[in-house]
Amino acid sequence: MASPAQIVPILPSTSHLDRLLWMCHTSPPRNLPKAYYFCVDSVPHTQDLVYEPFCNDFGPLNLAMVVRYCRELQRLLANPDFSTYRIYHYTSTDPVKRVNAAFLICAYEVIVRGKTGMEAWGPFLHLEPFPDYRDASFGGCSYKCTLLHCLRGLEIGIKLGWLDYERFNLEEYEKLEKIENGDMNWIIPGKMLAFSCPSVSAVDESGLRCFTPEDYGPEFKRLGVSSVVRLNKTTYESTVSSHTAVYSHGLQAL
Repeated sequence: MASPAQIVPILPSTSHLDRLLWMCHTSPPRNLPKAYYFCVDSVPHTQDLVYEPFCNDFGPLNLAMVVRYCRELQRLLANPDFSTYRIYHYTSTDPVKRVNAAFLICAYEVIVRGKTGMEAWGPFLHLEPFPDYRDASFGGCSYKCTLLHCLRGLEIGIKLGWLDYERFNLEEYEKLEKIENGDMNWIIPGKMLAFSCPSVSAVDESGLRCFTPEDYGPEFKRLGVSSVVRLNKTTYESTVSSHTAVYSHGLQAL
């Protein structure tokens, strides 16, 4: 016998029906009147809202994906064609899909509706536990990073002004995060930028485009980066003579 669906009301309506709900079940619902269902477990053509693991990691989704989800959900809720419908975010019982779906709708609550991380997470507390997130490596993980930790991080980031939902530049974020564009990501906007270690050549062993120190120079200048700290193993020579394009912009290799 199949277990009952897990349903969490998210957004109350002006009527007696809940307007937005989160639903987890073994199979997608069918033929329910006045109900609209969407699912982001698998988007084969665009991969817009599917997490791409590096090693044994499985989430959470990055800020661009979160902002895209929030904006699409806002458009759906504002669509007059569905004004009398119950809207369900459906996800399967796969633990990874389930936790990422819960994170997205809770992030919507924090970012768009201004709830605290705990307020957004509260309706999910009665459900069976969600897996903890982990680092992007093989083997065991030495710490816990729960879904609630991620929501509280969003909450704090918004309070500090690190995430401005209305002004968030999706195109810029998605451009910078690509490996072929340097794999760059602001940790603290305008203050601290993380990026992939430069490659000695513009193409890797698989023939894929890589960023060299010369490639990073103009981008760092555009973004206002003035100092570089190398934290991983040496993969290139940090000398002025061999990488004039970088250090002529005033960068310091520490």
